[in-house]
Order: sequence, then structure tokens, then C-alpha cells
Amino acid sequence: MRAVVAGAGMTGLALAHQLAQGGLQVTVLDAQSAGGLSLSQRFHDFVWDRFYHVILPSDRELLQLLEELGLGGELVWRRTQQGCWIGDRLCPLNTALDLLRLPTLPLSAKLRIGWMALRAPRAFEDDRLDSQTSAEWLRAWCGEPGYRDFWRHLLRAKLGSAAEWVSARFIFATIRRLASARKAGGSGDTFGYVRGGYRTILGRMLERLAALGVRVVEGSKVESVRLVRDGVEVDTPAGTFPADTVFLTMHNPMVAELLPMLPDAERLRLQDTAYLGVACTVAVGRRPLSANYILNVVDDRSCLTGVIETTNVVDASAETNGHALVYLPRYAPTGDPIHRQDDAAIAEAALRDLRRIRPAAGGDWLLHQSVQRARFIQPIPRVGAAPVRPPREVVPGKVYVVNNAQLSACILNNSDCVGLARRAAERFLARQLGGPHTRREVLAR
Repeated sequence: MRAVVAGAGMTGLALAHQLAQGGLQVTVLDAQSAGGLSLSQRFHDFVWDRFYHVILPSDRELLQLLEELGLGGELVWRRTQQGCWIGDRLCPLNTALDLLRLPTLPLSAKLRIGWMALRAPRAFEDDRLDSQTSAEWLRAWCGEPGYRDFWRHLLRAKLGSAAEWVSARFIFATIRRLASARKAGGSGDTFGYVRGGYRTILGRMLERLAALGVRVVEGSKVESVRLVRDGVEVDTPAGTFPADTVFLTMHNPMVAELLPMLPDAERLRLQDTAYLGVACTVAVGRRPLSANYILNVVDDRSCLTGVIETTNVVDASAETNGHALVYLPRYAPTGDPIHRQDDAAIAEAALRDLRRIRPAAGGDWLLHQSVQRARFIQPIPRVGAAPVRPPREVVPGKVYVVNNAQLSACILNNSDCVGLARRAAERFLARQLGGPHTRREVLAR
């Protein structure tokens, strides 16, 4: 059976891996290079991930994939710190005592924020998360002062103009994921990476796919998907690829564009899906700026979501030629004017804010700056709007969608993408080839 996977991000590559192990003849198509948001880039005199990535101890799907790829021994775990810029001060934010010492917040707000941090990640998900905004949910947990003076800033920094209408499921899932990196009773968070970064992971994945007979065709943008009597034909500038079945892993608006067989109402729903994008300034410096991996910025004057000092997780001597690697993300919905600004303006604003927060970034500190962009990172679930989840099965046996809009709350991380791909492949193999096809059974074939 011939399968085409459209999109060679982590979801598409993991899906191709599972389908090929199930015995399918798989071709992967991508408009650019295989890897998607996990691609690497040269920064100054070293190569590392274009966007910041870390692995959490709770990332079971990704950790299992790394073991299958023989990369388990290349994992490095690091205990890190987190900070907060608030009231024009840099404060640690790793323990309950750190929270109580934060300036500008009343004691009642600190206590409620602490209670939320302890209890909210353990709360059960229910339909109320879809019927109230993240702002309403945070106000209910933390009170108006806790929301106004703390969470409002962080929500705006993460979501831009979408902060007021994103559903509570989004912030709930975000908090739950980050809480999984914190050990009970400890100070700081545990994050990991694979030596060499995602370049190592993608390289090994492509080697494994080649060994399984998977063909990966880069620079082949999918222009249309057509049903024919014998299956499906996928048109690209590089030619037409016939298949028995096709899996689309790209964002909802592109899915809507490629599938003329969708009902009109469904196509409009997918076209209207709001997405979050990012313009991320990457700065390489001579020296570390702090001990924090994450510095949360609670300041309306700042354009930054935060300061991500990756070399407080990654070994700088081994991976970045001894330099500090700092990501300065600025998130906003896809249609926001930020995505039309030029790189120089974005980098200037980001570095200005960085120097105000961390004066050590001035002088001769900066060695390199660049701006990495992505306009469709993850869908933004809106309260009161149509759901963003696309259909899994568009044409039974022929056309399927497997994208991050199908994840709970659309929170994007590579572990959940790998899990989404695995489940989709297992369902397909079970229905098309007969019998259950769990990961263990597929791997035993």
C-alpha cells in the first residue's frame, strides 16, 4: 500500500516512521527542508536549533522515540533555574519563598498564585475550560490583583492580542506541562536535550526512514490533492505522486485549501482557525547573562515573551563554542502587524528590552543576532467559536488529517506531536490491514 505524508515536521516524520514499520510504502513531501520547526541554523560559529527546544521528563512519547532511534544515551539532563523581571527587579522564581518575596504583588495575590501553581496542574479537565477565557480562569484562581499585576502580563506576552479571547484550556495545558518539569520539594526545573540538538535527532530519523524505504522529497510543495479511481494523486512542482492514501500534517488553512472535497462549512471553519506565530530574535553573546533558563517578563513596556537563556540547559563548551545562546521570542496571532515588520526592527526592539533587563548584554557582549520566524506555530482555541480540530478522516481509506490542531488545547511540543502521529498510524493500520497494531506489534513485524 502506497502512502503520501504531506509535511516533514516532527509529526510527519514520526507518522512516516510508524506507517513504514507497518509495511506501507511511504513518500514524505515538504515545501522546504525536512524538520519543520525543529530545523537547525548556523549562529555565529556554531549550529543549533532555530527555535528553543527542551525535553521534559514527562515527554514519554519523544523519549520512547529517542530510544527506538538509539539516541537514549545521548540525552543530557540539567537542573535549571527560573526568574522573573517584575517591578524593575530581577527576582528568582523557583520556590514558594521566592514567590512570597516578589515585589509589587499583595500578599493575598501571592498566596493565591502559589495555591494555583500547586493545585491547578492536578485539577481535572472538564468542559468549563472551553466555556471561559484564560483570563477568566486565572482570575477565578488568583483573584483580580493576582491576574492584573502578574498573569495579565504573562498572558499578553505569550499571546499578544489573543490574550483576551483564548480559551482556558490553553493556559491550563501550558501550566500543566511546565509543572511536570518541577520536582516536588525541589528548587528549579529539570530539562534535557540530545547532544547536537535536533540536528542529531532529525539526522538519525532520516537515516532510519531511508533504511525503511521511505522517500523524503524536499522542496516539493503540495499544490493539490485529487481523488482518482485507484486512490489519490498529490500534485507538486516536482511532479504528481500517486498513492492509495494521503496524510496531511500542515496547518488548518492549508488543509482547507488542498481538499476540494471538504463540505463548504467545514472548509470555512478550517480557514478561519486562528494561529499563533512568532518572530524570535536569537542573540549570541560572549558571556552568560544569568543562571536562569527562563526569565518571565512581567512588564507592559517590554515586547518580549521572555528571555530564554538556552546555554543554562545546553553545555556551551560542547555545543555553542563557549558562547551564550539567548532566544528572545515575540508571539502574536498570524495576522498581527509584527509579522510584517522587518528583521532589523524586530531585533532592535528585542535587544533594547534585553539590555534594559540585563545590562550585561550591553557593551561588547553581542556577537551575533538574527530573527527566526514562523507564522503558523499552533492554533489558538477561542471561547465561543467553532472548534479548531479538523476531521481525522476526510475520505475513508484515502484522505486523513494529522496535525497539531488535534492536540488537546493545541499546545505544541514535539512529544505530543510524536504521540499524535503514533496513534493515527495505529488506527489506520488496524482498520486497513486488519487486527490491532500497537507500537509493540508494529515494531515486531
